[in-house]
Amino acid sequence: MSVSFSGILGMLLVVCMMASTAYTKPVAPESCRYNNTDILCHKSLQNSKSAVPLLRDLMKNLLASYLSFNVQGMNEDICTSLADRFLPHGVVESERLIQIQKVLAFMHASLREITREQQEFNPNCKTFHSELEAVASQIASLASNVACMMCERHNTPVTVEVPQLNRPSGVFRQKQWSCSVLSKSALFFRPDLISEGP
Repeated sequence: MSVSFSGILGMLLVVCMMASTAYTKPVAPESCRYNNTDILCHKSLQNSKSAVPLLRDLMKNLLASYLSFNVQGMNEDICTSLADRFLPHGVVESERLIQIQKVLAFMHASLREITREQQEFNPNCKTFHSELEAVASQIASLASNVACMMCERHNTPVTVEVPQLNRPSGVFRQKQWSCSVLSKSALFFRPDLISEGP
C-alpha cells in the first residue's frame, strides 16, 4: 500500500495531539455553572473549528487504510449505508448542536467497535489500531467542546449517551458497516459544520 506523505504527517499529528487529550470518551459539563476559562471548556469554539478539517483528512486516511487492509477488491462503492446517522437535523442552532453531539457520540462508539473488529480480523496491523484509537480520542475531545458550546451559547447542559450501533452480523456486512462509518464520517466534517454563533 502506498501512503502519501500528507497521510503520514496527518497520522503523526493526531498521535501527538492524543498525548495532550484529557479525555478518551466524550465528557460534558454536568451543569453550565463553570468558568469558561476552565480546562474542559477553554476555547471551545476555536478548538472545534480547528478540529473539523483535521478530522476530515484523518477519516479519509482511515478509510483508505481500512479498504486496503480488508477484502481484496473492496472499494468505497460498497460503503453506502448509514447515511441517516450522519445528518445534523435542526434549523435552530441549539438543535443543530445537539444533533452534532449525537452524531459524534455515534462516531466515537463506532470507531471503538471498528478498532475491536480490526484487532480480531487484522491482529498484526497494530499501527492502524492505534490510528483508530487516536482519532476516536479526538472525536471525544470535539464532542466535549460542542457540549461546552451548548452551555456557553444556550445555558443548556448536554447529556452524553452511548448510542445503539445496530451493527449487522456476518463478516462482509460488518466490514461494509465499518467502511460506511468511515466514509460518512469524512463527509460529515464539512467546513461549515461549526458556526461562529447562533
